[in-house]
Amino acid sequence: FNLIDGLNGLCSGLSILAFIFFGLLAFVCDDAEILSTMALTVSCVLGFWLVNVTTGRIFLGDAGAYFLGHAAAWTAIVLASRYPIISPWALFLGLIYPISETLITIVRRRLAGNPISAPDNKHLHHLLYRWLLNGFGLSERLANGTTGCLIFLWSAVPATIAFYNYNYFFIFDN
Repeated sequence: FNLIDGLNGLCSGLSILAFIFFGLLAFVCDDAEILSTMALTVSCVLGFWLVNVTTGRIFLGDAGAYFLGHAAAWTAIVLASRYPIISPWALFLGLIYPISETLITIVRRRLAGNPISAPDNKHLHHLLYRWLLNGFGLSERLANGTTGCLIFLWSAVPATIAFYNYNYFFIFDN
C-alpha cells in the first residue's frame, strides 16, 4: 500500500474500498467479528480520508500505509483460512490495484537495472496524474481528484465482480 500513497486520498480511499469488500464477505459468511472490525476500520480511515482528500494537510506516511496494507493482507488471509468457500482469486481481485502496482513496479525496476526498493514516480497514478495535469491542463487539485476517482473505479470494478463471484473456483483450484 505504500506504493499507492502518492496522491491525496488514494491509499486511504482504496483501503476503504478493500475493507468494505472484506466486510461484505464477512457479512455473507455471517462473521460478526470480522464485519465489526471492518466497520470500525472503515469509519476510522474514512475520517482521515475526508481531511486528506480535501485539504492534503495530513498524511498517512509510511507507517500508515504499511499498517493499512498489513491489515488488508491479514484480513484476506483470515477470510481465506476461515471460509474455504471464498476463492483466493476473489480476495486477489479485491486488492488488485496495490498488488498489480507492486508487481509491475518490481518488474519495471528490475528491467531498468534499478534496485526494487529505489523510489520513483512512474506508478500508474503518477502517470495518470501527469497526463491529466499536462495533457488536459487541469489544476493540480482537479487532476489529483480525477486521478483518485479513476483509480478508485479501476479497483471497484474487479472488487465488485469478485464479490458477486466470491465462491467461484477455477478448475485447477482445490
